[in-house]
Amino acid sequence: MGFSLKRWMLATLTRRDLGLGQYDWKHLRFSYSQFGEDLIVGWLMEGRQGFYVDAGAFHPVRLSNTYKLYRRGWRGIVIDANPEFTATFRRRRPRDIVVNCAVSDTPGAAPFEVRTAGEFSGLQGFREEAGGPPVKRVVQVPVRTLASVLDEFLPPGQTVEYLNVDCEGADLAVLRSNDWQRCRPALIAVEDFAPRAGSEICHWLAQQGYEFFAEAGVTRLFKRPDFQRRV
Repeated sequence: MGFSLKRWMLATLTRRDLGLGQYDWKHLRFSYSQFGEDLIVGWLMEGRQGFYVDAGAFHPVRLSNTYKLYRRGWRGIVIDANPEFTATFRRRRPRDIVVNCAVSDTPGAAPFEVRTAGEFSGLQGFREEAGGPPVKRVVQVPVRTLASVLDEFLPPGQTVEYLNVDCEGADLAVLRSNDWQRCRPALIAVEDFAPRAGSEICHWLAQQGYEFFAEAGVTRLFKRPDFQRRV
């Protein structure tokens, strides 16, 4: 990369503003996720280059569980039904394949609530909790299965190492819509508000042969039994 006076000055000034010494700064870890999920995934995927699928991607950087991997050189398929997200993703993450649709196990079309806080936008009728940020408008959006999206957009011969699902209550429907014979990611992160003992998502993924690995906020992480972190 070479020496950059601008980067050096910015790092020095930032360390001073934060009250950090050089040792602290060297070991500081930045997260773009809501609960640090990308730090867990990044640690597990250390030294790997791969491909992700992000269903309910929302924003290319903010609250993203895949942006840290993108900065490492990964690429993938990012999916979101919000019509406002496509241009931003294509500008900020040009290596990614951007798909503007909702994902569920019932394809067709459905009403989608665009909320003032975009991360809470989702298919109408899937959110169990009342309230939340106000709905700006409701739009009809195409709904596709995850299997059909991968059939069309997954590059030939490409395997999916990481699946991230954050679809505001439709998360189990997204998982059910995948072809588990064809696509078996090494790691899966999925939003799940239910207690783990009674979670339909945990039960479903266990049936597909996945093991619960970690929990960060309302996100649960699962891995294939054969997945091993590189030392």
